[in-house]
Amino acid sequence: MTKDIKIENAFNVLKDAGYYVDVLWSIYDVKSIHPCTDEEAYRILDEVMASPSVMESIADEILKKSQK
Repeated sequence: MTKDIKIENAFNVLKDAGYYVDVLWSIYDVKSIHPCTDEEAYRILDEVMASPSVMESIADEILKKSQK
């Protein structure tokens, strides 16, 4: 099984379980704008995605869209 098929299968499993997977970030997105190791790129993504401002923004948008 190729890597692309494994990734697609993983997306399908998560989507079937109710997770939103249509927009995902990878270490390669970080590395395309900031030269760093894979580990550093993952740490950067982790810090950004778990930041209070990102989480608050997502929660606010979900609330706005659910009230329409």
